[in-house]
Amino acid sequence: MRVSKPIWREIFAVVLLTATVVVTHKSSIGGDFHFDDDHSIVENPHIRLIENIPNFFTDPSLFSRNEGSAMYRPLLLTTYALNFTWRGHRAEGFLVVNFFIHLLVCVLTFFCHRLVGIPHGVSVLAAMLFAAHPLVVEPINYVSARSTSLALLFALSSLLFFSRSGVLSGFLSVMSYALALCTKSSVIMLPFLFFVFDRVREKKSGTDRWLRLGGHFIVCVLYLLFTHRIIYKAVVDSPVRSFLEQVFTQTKALVYYFFLSIGLQPQSVDHAFNVGQLSDWSVLFSGIFIISILFFSVVFSSSKPSILFWYLSWIVMWLIPTYFVPLNMLVNERRLYEPLVALSLGFSILLSRLSSKKRFICSTLSLIILFYLSQNRTEIWKDEYTLWKDAMVKAPNLVRPYLRLGMWSRRQGDLDVAQKYYQKALNIDPQNAPAFNNLSTLYRMEGRFEDAEDALRASLKIRPEYTEALTNLGSLLSEKGRYDEAYKFLSDAEQLSPARYKVQNNLGTHYLRIGKYVKAEEIFRNALRLKGESARVFYNLGGSLEGQSKFKDALVCYKKALAIDSLYASPYAKIGQLYESFGDIEGALRNYEKFLSVWTGQENIRIDVKNRINSLSELSE
Repeated sequence: MRVSKPIWREIFAVVLLTATVVVTHKSSIGGDFHFDDDHSIVENPHIRLIENIPNFFTDPSLFSRNEGSAMYRPLLLTTYALNFTWRGHRAEGFLVVNFFIHLLVCVLTFFCHRLVGIPHGVSVLAAMLFAAHPLVVEPINYVSARSTSLALLFALSSLLFFSRSGVLSGFLSVMSYALALCTKSSVIMLPFLFFVFDRVREKKSGTDRWLRLGGHFIVCVLYLLFTHRIIYKAVVDSPVRSFLEQVFTQTKALVYYFFLSIGLQPQSVDHAFNVGQLSDWSVLFSGIFIISILFFSVVFSSSKPSILFWYLSWIVMWLIPTYFVPLNMLVNERRLYEPLVALSLGFSILLSRLSSKKRFICSTLSLIILFYLSQNRTEIWKDEYTLWKDAMVKAPNLVRPYLRLGMWSRRQGDLDVAQKYYQKALNIDPQNAPAFNNLSTLYRMEGRFEDAEDALRASLKIRPEYTEALTNLGSLLSEKGRYDEAYKFLSDAEQLSPARYKVQNNLGTHYLRIGKYVKAEEIFRNALRLKGESARVFYNLGGSLEGQSKFKDALVCYKKALAIDSLYASPYAKIGQLYESFGDIEGALRNYEKFLSVWTGQENIRIDVKNRINSLSELSE
């Protein structure tokens, strides 16, 4: 049986798109977690249990470990839970899924271009330009940006089903739209986009068009009713900026996004972009420019909407929600992921006007340039240091890059460099509470406890309900023996963020210090339920069990701590002590020796363990 030529052309197009995505983005799989991934994935206890999947659809608070960070994205959380079940907390597994979602989006983008009548060659090139564009690097390399690509995947699926006749296709279109909404709220305007799509493709009455969209609007209304509290809080009750500021900011942002898409604005994870004001010339210029484009598009499409009007509507519909829901980050590159579908097509159409030879040369050069830029951008996303160093170089007056670089340096053990980054952040913003909190951690590691306490109190003076600072100050005071003061801060932190395992661990450690071992055990077990597995929590749990004379259970916990982190020195010393109490001299010596091989702390502790080894060696002779 012969396969028709059009089918072979479609198959070849899919193969070509797959090759483009693989060649351009295959190195992204070797990346890491970044930024918001910490609270929504790495430290989110809810995604560790696949049994929580039904709860994702009813409880928005499960989106994050942070109190007050509720979002209704149940399908996104479901993919995280499945990811965790598959590969655990390995960034590679999450990035593989992001990679394949982008691949599927590219394929569906090609078919949607064909759907509205774009020629085959132009559609293929447009999809390839989209696939290789450096602006798609963030939704691939940043796990939390999966919401953007996954929502677009279901939106395109909904469009393809909507274009077909029949009850089943209509039902699948509505379901795809519902799944898109369960991934990200930015798809809320999709039914209006489908109305434009019908006007472009068919000569139906307005009544028929609205009837076809009945199911989509019902889903839209149900979604708004279910999430109205979250929307009210973000838009009305406690928005991060006023409505007019948001409108002016996003108006200015539209031209900024256009320059970003054509390479006239450098890419960064944190753009140096200010809140817009009516008096800003950039706001006025952007507003006039946008209104002019909309006016001419409507005039030229008044009688019969054109394909140009469809793609312009595509861009507008995806960006409209940004006008009404203010977010902490004024602009970010993943907001261009959906509009880039239309912008890539526009460039492809321009190339199609050239002669065959020039079109081939320009298309090839464009793809090579995009490939090179995407490869460079992917390298920047490899880890936290390269990502935020790039942001710092491009925007030296922003605070966030210095905070992230300080955290990175501290984890690498370079405390002096970390302190310089935090001090730089405070020079830019003297009222930055996280900078004071992070500085306190450095002071504490250096034994400067008074400086650490001063820094934490300064942080809490700026933000009295800052959970991290409350936890750290409570832990510090407990370590210094000021137990009553410590408990006050630790209990305040627990009330604010009961789902944070670090809060529970520090509170449990406090109870351990004051000899309330049963209470400490209860809290450490709760911390393990929240965290999953933690070497430090298992070690602390072992201490609470040892305090209750449950020595064998304590030994099991210390061994679990080492199974998670074999370079964690303290459990070796505890196991050595237990073996010694059991009369197992050989086991005690073996663990004391292992302790010495990995211990990097105070020298007096090393000397004590060496003396213990010498004493046991004499006894065994």
